[in-house]
Amino acid sequence: MNFMISARFHAICLSLHFKKPFIALSSNTFKIESLLNDIGISKSRILTKDKLFNLNMNNMNKKYMSLSDEEILKIDKYLITANDKIIIMFKDIHDYINTHDIKL
Repeated sequence: MNFMISARFHAICLSLHFKKPFIALSSNTFKIESLLNDIGISKSRILTKDKLFNLNMNNMNKKYMSLSDEEILKIDKYLITANDKIIIMFKDIHDYINTHDIKL
């Protein structure tokens, strides 16, 4: 796979994980927008269906068919910090359950 177009959050997550270029189609949730914001990637990769269908193929090749070096660096940094935050989050949940005598 060299390129992805999707409106699904987890498909965009996979694109980011494998550092594959993508266009995200806008949807009725803000999960993709929030993810790109957290990473520091421009929301210009999020298009409406109308904008996608009206894209000039030459412009699409230049703008969307690859990730910039800056985007790749931001993705790499995010993936490292996201894993650290996940570990901390589960430790905090574990500690909360233990200190509040919650039975599961």
